[in-house]
Amino acid sequence: MTKTLLIDGDIIAYKTAAAVQLVVDWGDDVWSVTGNLKEAQQVFVTQIEEWMEATGCAQFKLAYTCNPTFRHKIYPEYKANRSGTVKPILYRPLIEWSCDNFSHLRYEGLEADDLLGLNQCDDTVIASADKDLRTVPGFHLDLETLAVETVDEQEADRRLFTQALTGDATDGYSGLKGVGPKTAEKLLGDATTESELWARVVAAYTDKGMTAADALLSVRLARILRRGEYDSTSDQPILWEPAHVEEPALD
Repeated sequence: MTKTLLIDGDIIAYKTAAAVQLVVDWGDDVWSVTGNLKEAQQVFVTQIEEWMEATGCAQFKLAYTCNPTFRHKIYPEYKANRSGTVKPILYRPLIEWSCDNFSHLRYEGLEADDLLGLNQCDDTVIASADKDLRTVPGFHLDLETLAVETVDEQEADRRLFTQALTGDATDGYSGLKGVGPKTAEKLLGDATTESELWARVVAAYTDKGMTAADALLSVRLARILRRGEYDSTSDQPILWEPAHVEEPALD
């Protein structure tokens, strides 16, 4: 079976562009920023080749974010804390070059993370430095050790609901005030199934004077789309819904 490496293009493009960027101080408060695109391209390809060798993958696909995403629609403050951030000068030229030359995924309204999650299957390996991807079951490449790790569905779900409790300051949503990873672990306790984890999250939110709707929004912001969670007819993501629990029949 031919394995495919699914690469977070946003991250590799950013890191590659930053690595080759040169800032020159000309004195008298005059600065310039330059970069060699050919050098960046070479670094980009060399990095991918290293990851493919480590995973045994014979092919790869790059995934890129297309803003604004569906998360911006359900929560306008999503990543608002990043506005005004200046990316490396070669970041966008490198993305356009890679899209012209390599197989890639780029869907309107979806983040690179979601495209990786939607395409993850038994014969793919995700390569990303973003810890959020560990909320997606399947094979993952540790970019530090170059070891391939397996995240099962139970572990992925627990990571997801942990993040729904803690929020993500990088992405601009807060979760529950005062709740960090250790507290989240205590709140989730021995819950293992998705429905049990969801019930613990709702209980934690309501105990803080918030609502189940607040909890649901946090889960939807935290959840990276998984295989099957996209409607290709309407070109819209299928947002996560808690499993319906039947009420006991009355005698």
